[in-house]
Amino acid sequence: MAAAWMTWVAGTVNATIITNALWTFEAPNTPADATATVYPNLIPPAIGSGNAGGAHALSSSWTTPVGNGSPESFSVNNWSIGDYFQFQTTTLHNYDIKLEWDQARSSLGPAAFKLQYSTDGVTFTDYALYTVLTNAVPFLWTSSGPRYSVYTHTYDLSSITALNNQPTVYFRLTSISAAGGGAGTVRVDNFLVTSSMIPEPSTVVLIMVGSVLIWRRLRS
Repeated sequence: MAAAWMTWVAGTVNATIITNALWTFEAPNTPADATATVYPNLIPPAIGSGNAGGAHALSSSWTTPVGNGSPESFSVNNWSIGDYFQFQTTTLHNYDIKLEWDQARSSLGPAAFKLQYSTDGVTFTDYALYTVLTNAVPFLWTSSGPRYSVYTHTYDLSSITALNNQPTVYFRLTSISAAGGGAGTVRVDNFLVTSSMIPEPSTVVLIMVGSVLIWRRLRS
């Protein structure tokens, strides 16, 4: 019984995984269609705090086609090298940042992208290169179909301590190849930021003191 109690205490003191922000692009946080170089509206997440948007070198059409197994996603055409989607949230009191999202392109959309991060929204650091697959049968995105994992990108940024405990962090999905034409589109869906939350020191002390007292009682 004492061993079971100490196991519970250890689990309580350890970090708790939380959702910092999740963008599903569904109502009431559905993006408004727009034509611009910089997306003109901030998109709040369905869970958590922050905003999303993007920027292109050329004027582009920002739309909301069907998502990866959901009614809507966030899409834009007219891609050039350096164009991006951007997501901003907070990691205050949080650590071990992890990302997950779905991303697909049309046959003419750019395939080569990189994940970047920043703590000031000005200077961005490259983290990883990745490839975006074409949205096509048999894994075609539909509003009522399954969420196809072949389009899901997952990255563990827990080694990037600069992202820990920050009032604001930024993530960009940046094209490193041009589209095959102005009509080429890329869409993103289900962008998720998670992290670990460590209990306050005072809470940890109370848990440990209480555990020692109960452990001694169990032994007597």
